Amino acid sequence: MVSAFWLFSVPGGGKGLRPNVRGERKTRWLGLTLYGEVMNITNHQNLQGYVYTGHYSRRAPFYMIPRLPFFGLEASW
Repeated sequence: MVSAFWLFSVPGGGKGLRPNVRGERKTRWLGLTLYGEVMNITNHQNLQGYVYTGHYSRRAPFYMIPRLPFFGLEASW
């Protein structure tokens, strides 16, 4: 299992953290690889930017994606 942690800058000079985890299993049958991955495993709300009204009188925060699981199958030959 491989773990990757992403540290990045967010608007306003702060820092964000979005840890991702991926596990995979290679098979001998047809060179298939089964994998599972979870992005933002801690489900931390990282600010991506702001959405403004038409006259820029108000703003609302816009956050990055929440926890997001992926499962898949890769084939190589």
